[in-house]
Amino acid sequence: MENGIHKMVAKTFAGLEGVLADELRSIGAENIEILRRAVSFTGDDEILYKANYLCRTALRILALIDTFKIKNEEDLYNRIAKTNWSKYMDKDNTFAIDAVVFNSCITHTKYAALKMKDAIVDQFRRKYNTRPDVDTKRPDFRLSIHIENDNCLLYVDSSGSSLNKRGYRVASTEAPINEVLAAGLIKLSGWDGKTNFVDPMCGSGTILIEAAMVASNIPAGYYRKYFSFISWKNFNAEAWKKVVSDSEAEIIEPEGEIIGSDVSMQSIEVAKRNIKNAKLHHDIILKQVSIQDSSAPEGGGILITNPPYDERLELKDATKLYQEIGDALKTSYKGFNSWLITSNSDALKFVGLATDKRIPLFNGALECTFAKYDIYEGSKRTPRRDADFKPREPREANEQKPRRDDQKMDLRKIEYKKKREEKSFDSKDKRKSRPFKHDYKKPEEARRDDSGRFKPFKRGERQRREEFLGNRNSGERRFDRNRSSKDSYRRDENDSKS
Repeated sequence: MENGIHKMVAKTFAGLEGVLADELRSIGAENIEILRRAVSFTGDDEILYKANYLCRTALRILALIDTFKIKNEEDLYNRIAKTNWSKYMDKDNTFAIDAVVFNSCITHTKYAALKMKDAIVDQFRRKYNTRPDVDTKRPDFRLSIHIENDNCLLYVDSSGSSLNKRGYRVASTEAPINEVLAAGLIKLSGWDGKTNFVDPMCGSGTILIEAAMVASNIPAGYYRKYFSFISWKNFNAEAWKKVVSDSEAEIIEPEGEIIGSDVSMQSIEVAKRNIKNAKLHHDIILKQVSIQDSSAPEGGGILITNPPYDERLELKDATKLYQEIGDALKTSYKGFNSWLITSNSDALKFVGLATDKRIPLFNGALECTFAKYDIYEGSKRTPRRDADFKPREPREANEQKPRRDDQKMDLRKIEYKKKREEKSFDSKDKRKSRPFKHDYKKPEEARRDDSGRFKPFKRGERQRREEFLGNRNSGERRFDRNRSSKDSYRRDENDSKS
């Protein structure tokens, strides 16, 4: 690439785009725009070198070479052949091509990479009668093309191998967490590197090492020996040397304790090797202990851990594990902000604590949740500290219970309630009382007057009463399916005959 202002794209994991944008902004990048699993920006050679060396959440830094449209594979070949590739690499260099194809006339990524390779190789053959070789493992020059709706974006990869390969890992446990994701978790948690940091299920020690690098201001690429831009023909050695020297001058000693533990002795040994290779064995404390038996340092701090969430793990085992994690957080890590990352959302329910925050993330193809738990000393509610507050005096036995603390029931309502209960209304009382339910008389008693004699029936009342009692005692009416809906009920046959 030519020296000057470059249009670049930094790739990252889904969910870390905002964190990466903040990192690019801190190193002086301009025109920052958040994309899907990427962030675009502009800058000069120094910004490109800083993005590779300092950004902890970047996977690759791609620099834009050209943009164009195609209609078929021949258009792709001709457009790539027009670029003067001798400005970027020599005939003795090696190169590789990564292709991404979406909704295009070219439907296969390998075919798109093959047509690009043919165009570049044929150009060198015509000029020098020789060609550069292809090296997919560690090429001097790595190209990347993105084809979407026949719009092509041609990039050169300035990083080489993925930036998550920091250079300190010499041993590994089963399924270790990605270094870029581990650094992203630390950034998302808001840890400033000045308080205690704990990982009670540390595995190979990746989260601990990334935490120690943050606390010490060690650059993300400090242990890395090679970047692809070093092999470019226009590599600016002075600018690169300045970036490295300025960054190393800001390295400090960590202030808080960084403690890691694991129940597996094998994991502890692997973590020791990686930590020693990073020369951080004086800053990180390791213990072989289960999370149930682990203890937190004084002064509070932050806890970030990556418990096992293998999809092959049985749910009953995961349930027990996450219950133990929740019990340990409640008993041993009071005063800590605790974070768990997991893809097992079912098992996360058994932690037994309310989450204060949930952040969706992706660990490769696995959809994960980064959950936060604030463990407080005592209650989160603040006690009342009013100087004028006085306890309520005890009531007397016959005192009416007030509706509110400062207002008693209206005396008129109390007197009226007593009159209703005693049924002793004066003639002056204009209010009329309705009888209570228990004051209603039974039907037999209702037929008697005050002297105890039965009252005479009114006209037709006796006949209606006898008919009613006769129907009730003789079997009631029943539904007849053969009759119409208007007359669907009839009496019993015996009643009808009588």
